[in-house]
Amino acid sequence: MNPFQRLSPNQQFRLVLLVFCGAAVCLSLLPGDSIRKSALELYDLENSDDDNEAATERAEAKVRGHGAKAVPVLVGMLHAEPTEWDKLRVKVTKWGNDHLRWRYDPEERLDRERHAAMSAIRVLGTNAIATLPILEKLVWEPERSENVSGPLAALGKPALPIFVAGLTNSAEQVRRGAVV
Repeated sequence: MNPFQRLSPNQQFRLVLLVFCGAAVCLSLLPGDSIRKSALELYDLENSDDDNEAATERAEAKVRGHGAKAVPVLVGMLHAEPTEWDKLRVKVTKWGNDHLRWRYDPEERLDRERHAAMSAIRVLGTNAIATLPILEKLVWEPERSENVSGPLAALGKPALPIFVAGLTNSAEQVRRGAVV
């Protein structure tokens, strides 16, 4: 017999909560990727309700400080996929949703990662020129076209042919992104 099943539902909840809190503490103590953290911090500041210009400028300076070495991390963030940890959280959330209405959607985290990478690319400008092929692929996706136009424009003159081609695209969002 599974020892977890011998516990009452309340005890099961406490155990799951304790395991997740412990995992969260352990993960927070691990040395993190400072490039990724800088990009996420910048994105969060740009999208926060209070306009803290000084904090945003500091976050932009942190991203600029990484320079071109940030590109591989940003490319990874643009291509982010659900991790095993995300899959485990989805399974636990399904159980929790049945009992406690928990909710977790890994796509929200992945969208935040992708948008943070685009914010960092916009700040890096021509230092992130290696992201041009990836941004070009994203600009042709109508639902992402407008979000990609800012980082693409920050890359400068090499991105101009992409914008010109976007002006004649059949999708309205792509044309709008090219104009923006």
